[in-house]
Amino acid sequence: MALNKTTDTQFGIAFQSLIPIRKEPDHKSELGTQLLFGEHYKLLEESTDGEWFLVENAFDGYVGWMSSKQHKSISQAYFEVLESMCWPCSKDLIGLVHGQNKVIPIVYGSVMPIFNKGIMLVEKEACKYQGAVFFPVKVTDFDSLYNIARFYVAAPYLWGGKSPFGIDCSGLVQQVYRICGYKLPRDAAQQGEMGVEVSLPESRPGDLAFFKDASGIVSHVGIVFPHKCILHASGDVRIDKLDEKGIFNRDLQAYTHRFYSAKRIF
Repeated sequence: MALNKTTDTQFGIAFQSLIPIRKEPDHKSELGTQLLFGEHYKLLEESTDGEWFLVENAFDGYVGWMSSKQHKSISQAYFEVLESMCWPCSKDLIGLVHGQNKVIPIVYGSVMPIFNKGIMLVEKEACKYQGAVFFPVKVTDFDSLYNIARFYVAAPYLWGGKSPFGIDCSGLVQQVYRICGYKLPRDAAQQGEMGVEVSLPESRPGDLAFFKDASGIVSHVGIVFPHKCILHASGDVRIDKLDEKGIFNRDLQAYTHRFYSAKRIF
């Protein structure tokens, strides 16, 4: 599809609970990722029919297509304020944002921009948040990470998903570490380039474990758990056994992923 440079505002913010970001400008196209409420982004291009925007997530640089109907424009000045610091995240599985004209249910890990005493400012619109929040402060212990990760256990697998109601393996790792105060890329192969490499016997809870597919490409990631286990998204977010062969699925009683490497983030 031919593209035109967008001529209106160059910046936006997710003002819905979950916004699908697709590989191509088509509702039938593969889901690449999602924008959670409060995530801000840049507009790169506009489809010729005006129905789609090519956007770049400011947090991780992920580029994909969103429906123009789901775009909420913001000024460059507001965008720069959002870029200036780390904002709190929603702590409840489901919270409610009360805007001027609607109530928006948002999921665990959504961003609360310019938040103070229960009120957030979305550009010039003051919104009340009904729920608990916490500030992403870098954690250095597994117990803190576990208290965040446990909210995703049993979440159904969804390619491109980022929420407790549907998430993929790299989305799980990115969201858990984001709430823990760390910035990781969106995809498993990119995450595999982060951190310090350790051997699996030397790994400790909270490290990341990576797995290759039959073609030798890193295609899966999970979080090392105590007692030689791993938290990962495969069918659902689950805890399985981990050794140097790979992941041993408790239900299938078989190895499902071939171990490649382990990395330490904190």
